[in-house]
Amino acid sequence: MHLYAPLAWLLPAPENFSDRVKAIRAASGDVTDELRALAGHALNANQLLRLGKLVDKAAALQPFKLGIISNATTDFLTPAICGTGLRYGLAIECITADYGQFMQAALDPDSAVNTAGCDAILLALDAHAFALSTPPGDEGAAAQAVERALAMVESMRAGVAQSGAAIIVHTIAPPAETLLGGFDAVLAGSERSQIAAFNRILLERCHQSSSAMLDVAGMADTVGLANWHDPIAWNMAKQPVAHALIPYFADHLWLADRRNARKKPQRRWFWIWTIQCGLA
Repeated sequence: MHLYAPLAWLLPAPENFSDRVKAIRAASGDVTDELRALAGHALNANQLLRLGKLVDKAAALQPFKLGIISNATTDFLTPAICGTGLRYGLAIECITADYGQFMQAALDPDSAVNTAGCDAILLALDAHAFALSTPPGDEGAAAQAVERALAMVESMRAGVAQSGAAIIVHTIAPPAETLLGGFDAVLAGSERSQIAAFNRILLERCHQSSSAMLDVAGMADTVGLANWHDPIAWNMAKQPVAHALIPYFADHLWLADRRNARKKPQRRWFWIWTIQCGLA
């Protein structure tokens, strides 16, 4: 956690961050270089929020539209994603679905996300979107629940595919708590075992398709499930990840699926990343 929440691989945020943001806000000319310089530091969610609001002042960045369809709220995620995009030379515009309308946003060809001309669409569903909890020990019911969840993702993926955007899906972080300790991992019907089955099959299907994968389950496992989940933030604001880890999520979003970056350079957003990292 002490490496990942503060983005320890980046330089610490400058002490004069607020002053530099104020100077950027007051500037009348192009401030692309200064924005990128600030974005290259390890910024927390609040700092990224402030930086993300200044993206339109950067004239020399590659514009990029990201659609986000989620069962959770994205009010804190989108500014961080925009601020982090500056780090990679991207001027991000986020188009989001209304809360509680994630299926409609994906399946309706006239939805705001599907008609915005997005470069990529992120299907950001967590465990709350699925009914992955069946009677313990009922293998048949457990398998059916997993297949229903996968079918739901597949229908959403087919819906947004009509937009022509690149599609990013992500795995599900399991709950921090268990009912039966380590037995949860193998007990048919437990939420943890069903999430593990869902993630495994989803990964296999994504690698066989043109969709990109953001391994949220792996990220949560790295920092610790108790750190990743914040029950208070979920119950109060339907926020899917702890506030302190929003920068970690946003940074990994732009590094999603390096293998696809090399296999499918025609996808503009992946191609931009490979050029900047010297992999193209």
